[in-house]
Amino acid sequence: MQTAALEERDRLAATRETLMRRRDALQFTIDETAGCIAQENGGDCRHTLPVFRLDEALTVCSVAVLSPRRWFRFQSDWLVTLDDSRDQVRVRRSY
Repeated sequence: MQTAALEERDRLAATRETLMRRRDALQFTIDETAGCIAQENGGDCRHTLPVFRLDEALTVCSVAVLSPRRWFRFQSDWLVTLDDSRDQVRVRRSY
């Protein structure tokens, strides 16, 4: 019975470690993509909603890229977030 409990605990730890690596990779990709957009357009990055929950206490934050206002032009902003499957990064532009 103790062996089974140890195996279950090890299995859960391995699953959590896999989720943590996935979370870190997704957040890095979101942050890197938003940073590139901000650098190209002279904007500013801010972590924002939506926040995607991958597991208990494991979340991925979206990043908003805000561009500075210019005379007689609409301000264009971007939201770097996850797609519906939560496996890929998606960039949405708003005007």
